[in-house]
Amino acid sequence: MFRIGLALFLCLVVSAAFAADAVPVSTCAEIAAMPLLAEGETRPACVTGHIQSVSFSNVTYGRLSQFVIYAVTDATGGAFVRALPHMNYDVGDIVVMRGVVLRHAGSGNTLAPKTMSKIGHADVSSVKAKLRQVNDGVFNFRTVSVSGTVIDAFRDELDPRYVWILLCDGEAMTPLAFHDESSAPGDLVRLVNCQVSATGLCRDSAGGRRFIGSMVQPEDMDAIKVTRGPPADLFDVPRLDPQEPVRPTERRGLSGRVLAHWDEGRMFVLTKDGRAVEVWLRGDCALPAVGDAIRVSGFAEPTAFFVRLVQAVWRKTNEPDLPEPRPSNLNFRRMLTDDDGKQKINPDAHGAIIRLEGVVKNVSSLQSRRKFMYLDCQGVLIRTDVSALSDGELNDLEVGSRLAVTGLCLLEFDSGRPFSGSIRLKGLSLLVRTRDDIVVLQTPPWWTPARLTTVIGVLLAVILVIGIWNRALKVLSERRGRELMAEQLNRASAV
Repeated sequence: MFRIGLALFLCLVVSAAFAADAVPVSTCAEIAAMPLLAEGETRPACVTGHIQSVSFSNVTYGRLSQFVIYAVTDATGGAFVRALPHMNYDVGDIVVMRGVVLRHAGSGNTLAPKTMSKIGHADVSSVKAKLRQVNDGVFNFRTVSVSGTVIDAFRDELDPRYVWILLCDGEAMTPLAFHDESSAPGDLVRLVNCQVSATGLCRDSAGGRRFIGSMVQPEDMDAIKVTRGPPADLFDVPRLDPQEPVRPTERRGLSGRVLAHWDEGRMFVLTKDGRAVEVWLRGDCALPAVGDAIRVSGFAEPTAFFVRLVQAVWRKTNEPDLPEPRPSNLNFRRMLTDDDGKQKINPDAHGAIIRLEGVVKNVSSLQSRRKFMYLDCQGVLIRTDVSALSDGELNDLEVGSRLAVTGLCLLEFDSGRPFSGSIRLKGLSLLVRTRDDIVVLQTPPWWTPARLTTVIGVLLAVILVIGIWNRALKVLSERRGRELMAEQLNRASAV
């Protein structure tokens, strides 16, 4: 009896498990709440949804070269549907989809219908949304209309088939991303500074940038309309005031003299009030020469310590009274320590002209994009950026030379520690502008460790050769002696 009861119990458990597996997913909320399925794992589904947008995927799966991608909603939320090419429906159609939920790389759990049938239609109209609402996911899986100023526009480095546009309305910044293989780089650059309106699907980001939050996905470039072109004069903007709080995307300007540049489009500009401001140029802008008097206009980007201008443009100016660069009163110790001699990097050193003395320890590969020379300054290794110098100007800077170097202090930061609201110092460099910034105080002694090692190696090689030669001579003489003795014995035997 016990065995019969146990068998019945196991049958009931197995039947319940199969019955639970057989219950299909019926709402978009269930798909969203479902844990990410394993590769090849599926769940049965029967969902009724309202089509909000239609797009196409050119990714090949087996013999299929294209899928239709639907964004659908119901009363509980939204989901993505990857349908076969023959399942053609329009935006606004209400459809019943029977199939399975499976995992799709880049989109998470996705409904893959085996059959779709239309049961009605309701027009879909776009919702006018603020960028802050888009970022908060208020209208996910809805068609939205947004507007703002284009801060940046570029082709995706991970997948060049896609274009990214950063849109700002003064309160928030939101990315637009969509498939576009026809726009030239110049077309994208010309969108910067324009005010535009865009209509597209509000959704969580996917693919390689899937963690940046919500975004808007227009159908194509035609869904983006320029409502106002760039200002007639990009340079007619308020002057950058370091004491004034600015939003991250407000355009500001300044006049000054170029102090130095580095890393393809980044430079320091010395303003009339003696401040060195960091400027990142727009991708299509050539670099001005060091010493040029220029007017700069760009978007203000605050950091924890200073404000820089990004996506900036420049033009030459004849403004009078622009200051000439002068060394600051900061020295090596004041840059890296406090008044008590304890280690502390002074953020005011950023952009300051500083003079250091040290011994050359290493010069980086001359084939790299940025060239560095490392100086030992009283036991502290300082990285000196010598990218502005030609290879020939670096030939006489030998390891072991004692140099006096004048340059601009560059503090480079990353995004900092997560959730702390701070930024983290990534590196400290001294930017050298010309070869005149480097003075050789003392050449290295002739007996450098490398040369001493070479000489010792040569002497050892000579001694080894002499030893081998002596050994060979000894073997040869012994052999000749034996041969002479054998000849004498043969003569004596013949007598």
